[in-house]
Amino acid sequence: MKERSKRIEKHRHSFRNIERVIDKSIPFLLILLAIVIILDNPLWTLFSLDEFEIEVVIFDTIILLFLLADLSFKWMHVRNVKTFVKHYWIEIIAVFPFYLLFRVYAVAVEFARAGEEAQRILHEAFLARETVLLKEARFFQQSEKIVREARPFTRLLRTVARFFRILAFRLDSAYHNVVKASFRHR
Repeated sequence: MKERSKRIEKHRHSFRNIERVIDKSIPFLLILLAIVIILDNPLWTLFSLDEFEIEVVIFDTIILLFLLADLSFKWMHVRNVKTFVKHYWIEIIAVFPFYLLFRVYAVAVEFARAGEEAQRILHEAFLARETVLLKEARFFQQSEKIVREARPFTRLLRTVARFFRILAFRLDSAYHNVVKASFRHR
């Protein structure tokens, strides 16, 4: 029994250490995120990050994981859905990846078009093999055009999500400062 309580206390201590590291690293990550927002903004172009898209997505994912971990630690402290949503609603919005919904929609549209095009190609294959090749080329041009047209929307949604993450951190830090100040006055 004593050994089990020591193990539980050891895990709590390690969770507290992880929580402290995450709390201290989030402001620095959000500063870097603000720099990425300024550079990779769909409204203006200071520096094109298109060639670094993989790295930007990885960076966004890392920030998202840190914010999710921070939100899960907050949930472990609150453990009441109503209170949690009331105090941390903007963090919940900031962590929700809205641009993924748009990507899922774009992929679904592409698959639907691919299905229609595949059916048409099968019918035309009996008529002439050359027309099939021309249709496939047109289909790939249309798909490329859709992806190119969708890029500003995904960048805009990603920018909005990044903004919510910064806003959520600012509101969260202000809330914690008020709580700390109220405890000092008691």
